Parts: sequence; C-alpha cells; structure tokens
Amino acid sequence: MATMDEYNKKIIIRHIDAQSFDEINNFYNEEVSHNEFAFKRAVNFFPTVMLVDNYGSILGKIVGVPSEEYYWTDLDEVIEKSTKKLHKRMSAEL
Repeated sequence: MATMDEYNKKIIIRHIDAQSFDEINNFYNEEVSHNEFAFKRAVNFFPTVMLVDNYGSILGKIVGVPSEEYYWTDLDEVIEKSTKKLHKRMSAEL
C-alpha cells in the first residue's frame, strides 16, 4: 500500500469536506465554502478524488472505492494519465 508521503511528492493534496461551510480559496483565489466548492464540481458521492490543473479543469477522477484491493493502483493510473494530459497541454503550440 502506498503512503501519503509518496503522493505528496507527486501531487498537491487538498481535502474538501462537502458538509463544511468553512471558507477556502478556489483556483482563482476567491473565498468559497468547502460545500460550494464540492457542489460546483457535482461531487455527490464520497470519496471522490479529482486531479485538476491550475485552473480547476478536471484531468482525472475516481468516484468511490470500487475495489479496495485495487484502489491505490487505480489512483496511480489516474495520476499518471492526468500528468500526461497536463504535459501535453503545456507543450501544445498555439
């Protein structure tokens, strides 16, 4: 099983509590509640893991835990695919 330290080296992890009305800053540095942040992204099943770019566009997503046995493998795959998408976007010519 992977440790959180392993993931802290790969991605920025931000925990959102969809039931909380505490304020956080969104991707545009605007204050929104955890609840509003989750609502705007149609998060209605927990846990939901989303990998996003610096603008908040979703690169990859895991909803729920379909198989605890394969969860960490699935997460690694989503991180890898999302990273490739991000690199592809960054290298695109305009």
